[in-house]
Amino acid sequence: MFCPNCGNRITPADKFCVKCGTAISNSSSQPQTQNAMAGSNPLARRKNYSVSVLLAFLIMEFLLIILVVAAHDPLVITVVNIILGLFFMGAILWLLLGMVLGVIRIVEANKIKQPEDRSRLKTIGTWHIISPFIFIFSIILIYVIVQVVYRTTLPN
Repeated sequence: MFCPNCGNRITPADKFCVKCGTAISNSSSQPQTQNAMAGSNPLARRKNYSVSVLLAFLIMEFLLIILVVAAHDPLVITVVNIILGLFFMGAILWLLLGMVLGVIRIVEANKIKQPEDRSRLKTIGTWHIISPFIFIFSIILIYVIVQVVYRTTLPN
């Protein structure tokens, strides 16, 4: 059971919440707790799309590496460098947007009383902040790989 006011874990025998002091009645606290656990908070039902977007871009980057390694053509490597540059500009925009959305989600999470919903929203906010950094790191790594392949394709 959880306190209907602050979300603190309580036992069925408790008359008051030890955290906030709210009076707990055994007949009314159980239905409220079940409703709170059912995900009645619309903020907590938001989905985390950052991980899906990150995985999609990582797959595209992997395909670019395969293209560069298979082609060994300077023109293909130039096109891949341009695509990586566009990815990098998009990643910078994603980084700025992710920072703003991540902070907003974490601030919203601190207003939620149910611990499970609060934890879920904080996780989403954290992923909004972290995923652009992972993407930027992967772009830099792939750029280095492309440059190494390009150096090996140049005639001596």
